[in-house]
Amino acid sequence: MSYFQKSSKPDPVLLAAAGVGLAAAGVGIALWQRRNRADRPELPSDAPNWTKARQSDRALFGKSLLINRPREELFAAWQVTRFPEFMENVVSVEDRSDDVSEWTIKGPAGREVTLVNRVTERVEGEAIYWQSTPASDVANSGEVRFVDAPGGAEHS
Repeated sequence: MSYFQKSSKPDPVLLAAAGVGLAAAGVGIALWQRRNRADRPELPSDAPNWTKARQSDRALFGKSLLINRPREELFAAWQVTRFPEFMENVVSVEDRSDDVSEWTIKGPAGREVTLVNRVTERVEGEAIYWQSTPASDVANSGEVRFVDAPGGAEHS
């Protein structure tokens, strides 16, 4: 019988050996990945510690920017109607009343989504908080905070 000739039944000893070999390789790869993950430092994050441990049904997104302007000036310039000028996913923003605005944003699969948000709190020169209304397609909430950069120097 030729070595390459097909037999009608696979050899059970060879099948068992192949299974044990695959299992051992899987365990070895898992242990190697665990060791390599432990050697890596945790990625830096500027998210507040309380947000990392808090359980939520909503996704948490955040972004920090360093802008070479006084925070009071940035706070005064913050206008949601200007978002389409610098946010690529915001199509338009319309004021509906004093503290309510309607945002049209690009959604998945080329669809547009409407967010109707109400400003819930303003801390002059420091923060603006908002919450979606029931008219919003997607429940959301957020905040923007204005803080001085750590170690920043004043220039005259």
